[in-house]
Amino acid sequence: SLLTSLLKSAFVVETQPSMPQGKGPLVLRTNVQFSVKTRFLVKFPELNHAMKVNVSMDREAPLVKGYRRFNVLGTNSKALNMAESMSGGMVADFRHLTLKEQKSGGGGKGIHDLSLSVTEELHIINFNTEFLLHDMSVSLETSSLPVVIISNSSQQQSAWASILWFNMLCLEPKNLLFFANCPAATWPQLGEMLSWQFLSSTTRGLEANQLDMIAHKLFGKQQSYDACKISWTKFSKENVPNTNFTFCVWFDGILFMVKTHLENLWKDGSIMGFVSKGKEKTLLKKKRRGTFLLRFSESIRDGGITFSWVDYSPTGEPDVRSVQPFTKVDLCQIPFHEIIRNFQILEEENVPENPLLFLYPDTPKVEAFGKYYTEKSGADSQFFKYIRTKLVFVSKENTLEAKSLMYSDTVEGEGSGPMNPRYGLGGEAVEPSTFLPLPPSPDPMFPDAMVNPDEDLNPTFQEFLDDQSIYDCGDFLSDDTTFLEGALPGLPFTALLQPCE
Repeated sequence: SLLTSLLKSAFVVETQPSMPQGKGPLVLRTNVQFSVKTRFLVKFPELNHAMKVNVSMDREAPLVKGYRRFNVLGTNSKALNMAESMSGGMVADFRHLTLKEQKSGGGGKGIHDLSLSVTEELHIINFNTEFLLHDMSVSLETSSLPVVIISNSSQQQSAWASILWFNMLCLEPKNLLFFANCPAATWPQLGEMLSWQFLSSTTRGLEANQLDMIAHKLFGKQQSYDACKISWTKFSKENVPNTNFTFCVWFDGILFMVKTHLENLWKDGSIMGFVSKGKEKTLLKKKRRGTFLLRFSESIRDGGITFSWVDYSPTGEPDVRSVQPFTKVDLCQIPFHEIIRNFQILEEENVPENPLLFLYPDTPKVEAFGKYYTEKSGADSQFFKYIRTKLVFVSKENTLEAKSLMYSDTVEGEGSGPMNPRYGLGGEAVEPSTFLPLPPSPDPMFPDAMVNPDEDLNPTFQEFLDDQSIYDCGDFLSDDTTFLEGALPGLPFTALLQPCE
């Protein structure tokens, strides 16, 4: 009996079912191939290729109205063998399985009349084989953890949230009706799970102050969050206040953005990330001019990152400023460290200046990001074409200035809308009739949301270029005048046209 018990427990699912391009393991899609690996933890060379493993589905499916049934297609029978095992054990590696929903019999009536969404419906994949050696015969069975089966890629985020919630809270691995009576999670449980996602994706988890910001976002200000609980509905179904997305969608969008575009900066600890706008302002107001920090946007569904810096007025009053957040669309065009490296604003007297000097708390910018810089900078940089002047203003004195509207005061609130296009960086008024927008183009330095001129008040940029009487090409701040073709990609963030006499 001891030997039989040992053999039965030695047959395991080593690698849980997963799709090559899936959100994570245990989320499967119909008609899309997935893989799963089983292993027999006892080595019997004489049984190599003799033990056939068969795959089946939903053997113990609950009798629930509308609960779907699936067939496993592909090579669903395979022998345990030592050739596919790196460690020499006995493995059956299923690499090309697919699921197809049963059209007959599925979705019928059951003894439970429950309302479970597709992403709350759990299924189990079963494996069985026969151990036969000399006069001993033992039937072996094992199964995967519960999987969620979707039919559309748009369901992946919700399905992954279900997998996380189940594995965080459920103590019964075969409880397929877990979401019929779903328990709430305590903040320590949820915080550990959120940190684990970053740890597993980027090798750097969340720090205590980052977790505190998330807890504050979920529960408001509390002396301690240990007793706070969050329901499954609030985590995955209810929208975050003043947004059109849920908490799990927001968090997942940030995680994807970090993994895809910001992993090195995150692992270095350069990104503070989860910090509220109020806390950000409190931290920066105590620092010297040019100190900046990087934080994640709270108002963008698919992940956004912004930077804020502190400046001081002539009277010594601190002024915290922020750029509109950059999204994954922007970061596909230019790395974030190059944005930080080349960012400039046009200060008084038309002198371009990079206001980002010290990464919070006091690390010089080049020390924090220099190792990631490309060798070339300015007009020679491969990213230069993405850093173009977006807005052109003509003042009453006929001076043409391009000014960055990228930042707004923090007190106005992130994502509060574009600044008034009739005002330049310093707030000086500009004649509406002389406001000239450049042609719109993908530009991470100047998000399109910042540009919203009244089109009927402005001539086209080409008409402006065709009028040779209003400018002298020799007075451009760039020696290369070829940038007139297109949207002025010749100057990084600022340009100045002097009028002809």
